[in-house]
Amino acid sequence: MAAPLVQVPMNFGRHHIGSRTHSNMTLNLKGGGEMKVSSLILSFNSPVIEQLISTLEITSLDVDDFEELAVRCFVDCVYSGGIDLLEMRVFRDVNKMAHVFEVEWLVGRCEGYFTQGLSRYESLDLDEMLLFVDESWYMKKNLKKDKFWNLIREIVYYVGLFDMVILNYTVDFNTILLSTLDMIISLAGNRNSSLLKLLLKSLTDSQTLSSNAKYLLQRLDLVQCMHTDKNLYLDLFSNLNELEELTHEDLKMIS
Repeated sequence: MAAPLVQVPMNFGRHHIGSRTHSNMTLNLKGGGEMKVSSLILSFNSPVIEQLISTLEITSLDVDDFEELAVRCFVDCVYSGGIDLLEMRVFRDVNKMAHVFEVEWLVGRCEGYFTQGLSRYESLDLDEMLLFVDESWYMKKNLKKDKFWNLIREIVYYVGLFDMVILNYTVDFNTILLSTLDMIISLAGNRNSSLLKLLLKSLTDSQTLSSNAKYLLQRLDLVQCMHTDKNLYLDLFSNLNELEELTHEDLKMIS
């Protein structure tokens, strides 16, 4: 008679984590540490790990791409069948592990956890909001999950934190990464006035057309900018015309 299938999530008992009797597999942690786990419990939860064990007969697995605290949280989840230890400081890595190892029930629980956190949007302070912005953008770019990014864009405007969020990311506009600038552009959406103000501040502060300023200028819908806020539009071109050392390509871009 065939053994019944194990339905996960299931509470296998977190007290078994690290048990000498049950732990026949080693997780190699960031920093050189190790964590002993049951290959069977991990296999029940993850078809990826089950495949590695059944085909390659592995007895150890490198998980040093993830923070140790997140790995321990992930293991607790698959042992306990719950997310009691999940918190925002380890959310990204735990969520990523759930996706990498195809622990479908944990992917769903992570999304539920994140949604519940966003539901408190009216009480979030700036630091908490920035954390949700970062994680929403990460999920959009790396996990192809757009729904949280679309939601956070609306929330940031609704609670009146957009300008403060943008200020936090652009303290030194000319040195921020293009990936961060892409996030800001996406966050602004069709609200071009905010991007115009950002560009004007950059020009005023540096008196040059930096690579980041060029990048932003190339992605602005200048026709829409003119209709949205004509005064800002005129200020922009007034500032651009006063800049020194513009290249021929720069002049073509703003002409």
